[in-house]
Amino acid sequence: MTQSMTAFASAEIETDIATFQCELRSVNHRYLDLSLRIPEDLRPAEQRFRELIAKKLSRGKVDVGIRFKKKQQTSEAIQINKAYAESVLNAVAEIETIQQVSETVNPLEILRWPGVIQEAEKDNAPLISGAEQALQTALDDMQAARKREGDKLGDLIEDRLQAISKELVEIRKHRPTILAAQKEKLLKKLNQIDWEKDDKRVEQELVIAAQRLDVDEELDRLDTHIPEIRAALASGKPAGRRLDFLMQELNREANTLGSKSSDAETTKSAVELKVLIEQMREQ
Repeated sequence: MTQSMTAFASAEIETDIATFQCELRSVNHRYLDLSLRIPEDLRPAEQRFRELIAKKLSRGKVDVGIRFKKKQQTSEAIQINKAYAESVLNAVAEIETIQQVSETVNPLEILRWPGVIQEAEKDNAPLISGAEQALQTALDDMQAARKREGDKLGDLIEDRLQAISKELVEIRKHRPTILAAQKEKLLKKLNQIDWEKDDKRVEQELVIAAQRLDVDEELDRLDTHIPEIRAALASGKPAGRRLDFLMQELNREANTLGSKSSDAETTKSAVELKVLIEQMREQ
């Protein structure tokens, strides 16, 4: 199963307290390079979010943004620190005694006194839960998008592999005719040499001709790399490095084939092979 490194996904989740949105963007990278943008209320769950992402995505430069908008809530009851409020009132009464005056104290003034109203403890668990749902949904969508794109890339590479196989078949089909022509050409050249006076040159001509005519090893290696590429694509594991290595090997054999070519047909096929290999490598 091939997966693309480039993908985008978004998700929106609505709960009783808020609407959550999550966006994911991913591009190619050797490792998992994660950038996470979240509100402060979700900061306690940052490590958990990172772990969830790492379980789903093993590679790629991934940009993650999570945000939420709270719904209008009914007003919560004001919590008063009664003991502290009584201490404030006692202090006021003591001041009145010292001043020998008695005035009605405005309750709002007491409420404004720091510490009389207790701030309710924030319960971020519902916010974290909603954000996690949005993140999970977006991650599932990204995996599906990566797989869809990966399937397209796999089909593209398979088309090129089939085209390479056809080129190799054509090269082998024309080899007998090419070898016969090269043999005739070599014999004509040998007939022009004085064997007794220049036997070293004869030996050199034979060696050079043999090396140039023998491309079976390059063709066999090209054939061998094709199933290796298919196996890497079907492995279900990250295959980028393996595929990059195989592309280099294919390109090397195609270059050697081109350098050994002594006829237009083989040269043309070698060039076509390099074009197909480059198209795969770009992916």
